[in-house]
Amino acid sequence: MAVATLPLDSSQIGMLTLLGPLPNTGYRLRRAIVVQVERDEDGSFVVSEATTGAFHYDQDLSRAVAGFVGAFIEEYETLARKEGSLSPAMSSSLDQFRLLLEPSTK
Repeated sequence: MAVATLPLDSSQIGMLTLLGPLPNTGYRLRRAIVVQVERDEDGSFVVSEATTGAFHYDQDLSRAVAGFVGAFIEEYETLARKEGSLSPAMSSSLDQFRLLLEPSTK
């Protein structure tokens, strides 16, 4: 997983590319994803991904990225667990996750 640092200026927006194994999750990305990193008005880092809508925020950039990964995995696992009862829109969301994630081989 790749992580970049961002300027502390709250007006800055950065992009972060995540790829490969997602540490401590049991999953790996099938292809790289690009997440947006912003600072909100309180100074927290907000990490989000547009395709799935997953996001997380924290005062610390490393924790915000780690929290995003956790939220990303949790959203996928919740959808997968409820697959039989999902609406068409939620089934489409699950399909998007399946294009991005796979179990780790380790």
